[in-house]
Amino acid sequence: MEWFGALVAVVVVLVIGVIVFVAARRRPGADLVGGALAERARYGAGPAGGRGAGVVAGPEGIEGLDRLDATDRALVAEILELLGRNRKIQAIKVLRTRRPMGLAEAKQVVEQIGAGRLPAHWPGQPPRLPEVADRSVVDRATDLKRQGRLIDAVKLVRVETGLSLREAKEMVDVL
Repeated sequence: MEWFGALVAVVVVLVIGVIVFVAARRRPGADLVGGALAERARYGAGPAGGRGAGVVAGPEGIEGLDRLDATDRALVAEILELLGRNRKIQAIKVLRTRRPMGLAEAKQVVEQIGAGRLPAHWPGQPPRLPEVADRSVVDRATDLKRQGRLIDAVKLVRVETGLSLREAKEMVDVL
């Protein structure tokens, strides 16, 4: 019977431990994530680095919104609404379902929208030609592209304009 007393004591200790664990989990701020979320709500830190929770600028206040069509404006409004509810991951998912892009690029676009501006190149739209002082560069690059000398066209644009390789390639692709 001595072992029975020890078994009851172990069961009682386990039950008390489970009760304490469950009670601690239900208390706000008891764990690291809950504590961080509670502190964030208390001090009003929202999704866009310091804005209040649920306070994200409407689509009207975003720079460059006028260059988007109605569908893209609705997408920006939906992303802002999700950011206002602290749903950044869901906003990234929505963007990736509507525009084919990688995770890192989608995260960057959502963060820029949350900060009140659009990226220089909106996903799904062709990049805009940079302003080039010498139009002959554009004409010569266009001629090289028509001849099938794409690499030479990119090199020409890089040398003449000082653009990066990516920017020069995007420019030649648009020509």
